[in-house]
Amino acid sequence: MNLGEIMERLHKLNDLLFVKYKRHTYVLFALIIVFMVVGVFKYENAKYSGKMLTASQIKAMIAEIEKGTYGEGGVDLSRMVKEERTIRESGHLKEKTSTSYPVSQQDSYIYQVRAILTWTDEPDYNILYDNQPDEFRMTVSSPDSNYTLSSDWVANKHGEEGRIELTLTLPDEIVKHLSPGDSWTVTVEMGEAGDQKKIRPLPGIIGRRDDGNDFTLEIVLEYYAPPPE
Repeated sequence: MNLGEIMERLHKLNDLLFVKYKRHTYVLFALIIVFMVVGVFKYENAKYSGKMLTASQIKAMIAEIEKGTYGEGGVDLSRMVKEERTIRESGHLKEKTSTSYPVSQQDSYIYQVRAILTWTDEPDYNILYDNQPDEFRMTVSSPDSNYTLSSDWVANKHGEEGRIELTLTLPDEIVKHLSPGDSWTVTVEMGEAGDQKKIRPLPGIIGRRDDGNDFTLEIVLEYYAPPPE
């Protein structure tokens, strides 16, 4: 969502509030603009910390404010119990492919998903080769992909483990409007699979292709569960 779309949404919101409350809302309008500018600035400086709103989150939040559903109604989370569950997965991806893991908790409301992706590249084939790093990227998405958090492409250092960690947290004002058991999604993508390149041009020595890599994925769910009976 670009600045023009944000401004158009804010103008519509201002008009909506004016009709509802029969008075000018320019002060509120100005405060919303300040909030948006500061939020986007901080997000751009810490976009992968999992603590700032993404552009899609901002867009969805404005839509909910326009509909009058943001922060109103929903399930009473104060009657719920906070619990945690860890899911461990492993897999193999070919170069430039992806796989997704839907995660949910029956009868519960997930408010946070923390995903940790790790991989170890193959060692050098022998002393004549230098194995190039592999690239991965990961995305965490809330139900219906209304809120998402994505990493950059990350390449492991030569001979070391690669790691990506993302945490996406939704505020209670959003969580209480979810449906129990709603599914989140963690997507893992592989970019370039670094080949085994020869260290120096020796006769009869050719490069060796690497077409994929294994990975492990840990997903930690934080959720509101019904209290025990």
